[in-house]
Amino acid sequence: MIGGDVSGEAANRAERSPSVSGDRTRQGGIPISRGTSEPTRAAADAKTSQAPDSGRTPGAGGAERPGTPPPAAVAAAPSTGEGIVDAQQKAGTPPASLTPPQGGAVASQGTARPGTGVAGPEKSRGPGALRVLAPRDGLTLGGEDAPIVIVEGQVEDAEDNTTVWLVANGYRAAVRVRDGRFRHAMPVLERTTRLWIEAAAAAGEPPRKSGEITVVNTLPGPISVLAIESPLNRGEQLQVTASWRPVADRFDGIVNGIPLRRFDAGRDVEPSTLFYMRHSRPGVFSFIIRGDAPISSVSTRLYHLLNGQFSVRDVRSVPIGSGKNGVAARILFPFGVEWNQREWFTGRAEGSDTITQFRLPEGVGWTERRIDLR
Repeated sequence: MIGGDVSGEAANRAERSPSVSGDRTRQGGIPISRGTSEPTRAAADAKTSQAPDSGRTPGAGGAERPGTPPPAAVAAAPSTGEGIVDAQQKAGTPPASLTPPQGGAVASQGTARPGTGVAGPEKSRGPGALRVLAPRDGLTLGGEDAPIVIVEGQVEDAEDNTTVWLVANGYRAAVRVRDGRFRHAMPVLERTTRLWIEAAAAAGEPPRKSGEITVVNTLPGPISVLAIESPLNRGEQLQVTASWRPVADRFDGIVNGIPLRRFDAGRDVEPSTLFYMRHSRPGVFSFIIRGDAPISSVSTRLYHLLNGQFSVRDVRSVPIGSGKNGVAARILFPFGVEWNQREWFTGRAEGSDTITQFRLPEGVGWTERRIDLR
């Protein structure tokens, strides 16, 4: 007997058992009358029907498994200070892969329990549940696809301009929620990227968390993505190109006007415009922005992958007013280091017209003209 239910078969067996007046036994904690008169049995059955249902909630499924440990707290967002954000070091190991519900949406199942995951086909529980609506779990990008996906999320009972975190392999991007939803363009540069949403919870509680989806990039080689963080007004245009020189400490052999591929995510997506290029040769690459006359500056963020390591630069302002071109980034390959990453270099030498940074004992030297660094 489970939970105090008495089946008809059990009752028949009780009636066929030897009649012993007044004898009662318990099966599953429920008193059963044996060998009594019909009125007495009826009275006993009436008491049985009023017995509590062992604490079960009517219509509920199985209870939680005993001994389930409490959920672990999720790492907080990394600092927004200067420098590169190493996604793998800042937020720890992402949770195990999860099973999405029908239709590709991944529903929040409340706080994750160790060894059980947080996604599944059941309806999400609790107020303010989080869901990843797009892209679908298991999306695979080919070599001709842009290494960028538009992530659409839903946050129940959210106020406008609520901020949640979109997490991609540990890198955390703050996104704003409008009418309970958001759409955000996220570069996915590694071979496998795990995406989920996090939001603040009540005091003393771990962050609320959606289920997780996985995006596969079949061509994750050395690549840079420049996101234009500034919203562009209708009709405003930007052009982003690259220059390249094969030797870092000399200025011969410079190639200008290398086009970058453009990805327009849409006006309701943040950021809405991104440029990217794959790197197949060593040397110095400079990303140059040209804009319409009304645009005085733009804010950019650089996403980069080299040797499987994903890094993100903080947002920086690039002046492009008065008909000038702005340099958004200078990157040295095959090292994948930017000019202003002074912590990577071991020394610096300044001349009247040039500045040279070098790294020993590798013997790497990189020279730029002062006028180009303004």
